[in-house]
Amino acid sequence: MRPTDYPAVRDLLPKVSRCREEHSLELVAAYLSLPTYHAFCCFTSTDPDQPFSAPAAPAVAAATTNGHDGPSTLPADFDESSLELVGYGELYLMPHMGRGFDGRLERVVVSEGFRGRGLATALCEHIIEQARGPLACGRVDLTVENPAAKHIYTKLGFEDVQTKMMRLML
Repeated sequence: MRPTDYPAVRDLLPKVSRCREEHSLELVAAYLSLPTYHAFCCFTSTDPDQPFSAPAAPAVAAATTNGHDGPSTLPADFDESSLELVGYGELYLMPHMGRGFDGRLERVVVSEGFRGRGLATALCEHIIEQARGPLACGRVDLTVENPAAKHIYTKLGFEDVQTKMMRLML
């Protein structure tokens, strides 16, 4: 993710988050520079001559991150002016003294017009691949309320863990 992707990401977030605060691009850039925060974006092309512009393409595009785990998966000669952000997800890394990092998967969301095509599954698979490989996570946790999202996570191998979460609002 680039700071300039934030307005499009911000438009998607109300679909999965109750938080309505908007951040400055400077703050977003600071978040993206943190080694424990990884933002993944999926794009499609508005240009019919681009390689992944087919309307029914299940893995609509490329997942990119804030640069911590390698280069973008977009083709080198790709015209970025034709990109439309259609999916987003976050992975937080938390150090653990007894194993690899704990990963926390958050805010996986796909634009309404692109749902039902396998994009959320493909995005999660990419994030899990990065967590398992270059990010060296020992596990990935998440919370889920949406039945459709729970179906995706279960299909990917996530299991219910009985725990009680507590929260302190600051």
